[in-house]
Amino acid sequence: IAAQVADTLPRGVVPRTSTRLTAFVDVGGELLWWTVCAFDERFGGHVVSYGVYPEQPRPVFSKYDCQKRAIRSKFCSGRP
Repeated sequence: IAAQVADTLPRGVVPRTSTRLTAFVDVGGELLWWTVCAFDERFGGHVVSYGVYPEQPRPVFSKYDCQKRAIRSKFCSGRP
């Protein structure tokens, strides 16, 4: 069933049965990893969209080899 939903819903579309929309942000110092999920009353879930800010020019990367970074701050990056 999950594969059927994934195949029929384009990115950014919330399933019709969803009653809750939740956004998550992981503040990683120099990158913000984010996800938006939709949930229904039966605890079913669907990833509506996800990404990183700032957007990266490559589909696969880590925080150590990313090409674009948010503003560095000694208070959030863990580095002096």
